Amino acid sequence: MSGVQFSFGFEPPRQHDLFYFALRPDRPAAKAAAELARRSCLCHGLQGRPYDEGRLHVSLCPAMSRRGPRKGDITAALAAAGRVQAEAFEIGFDRLSAFRCAKRRAIVLLCSTDVAPVIRLRESLNRELVKAGLGWGRGRFVPHLTLLWDTRPVPETRLETPVCWRANDFVLVHSLVGRSRQIDLGKWPLSENPSGGE
Repeated sequence: MSGVQFSFGFEPPRQHDLFYFALRPDRPAAKAAAELARRSCLCHGLQGRPYDEGRLHVSLCPAMSRRGPRKGDITAALAAAGRVQAEAFEIGFDRLSAFRCAKRRAIVLLCSTDVAPVIRLRESLNRELVKAGLGWGRGRFVPHLTLLWDTRPVPETRLETPVCWRANDFVLVHSLVGRSRQIDLGKWPLSENPSGGE
């Protein structure tokens, strides 16, 4: 896949760091989502810290073994991503909701529109990751954009103005757990006509 970009800001991973593929919102969508998170905190009395605009993402699938990152996993994940063929698509989030995880809740945006393109991209990634010995993200998948974490619930709410963008690429993220940092290790473009070949 042409046009791939790589980052050289890689830091040695800790055992509890995370590596995963994701979609990043474009700048207007990230700004809208961050503003929505701030308004939600005020409206629902949330105490969690909203994600910075550059940290917002839609997780697609893990890019490491179940037991954590191993030597060679990232090289294999980068190669697997380069073999993915998928088409660019529009994505929109129009509901505010929350997922419960132990004592905390992820305050998220959900889609009511067609999520088939996201699922197809995820399935394509998983196929290549399985070939590389890394695929294990085949469980239940609900596309969502996490705004922040909190202990309080929020009622599911339909947004007056959905947060939308055109997904033109996907990224490999190194999440430095406990350090509130993420590094994009690679970016791969999505094709307007994947069957046309390059």
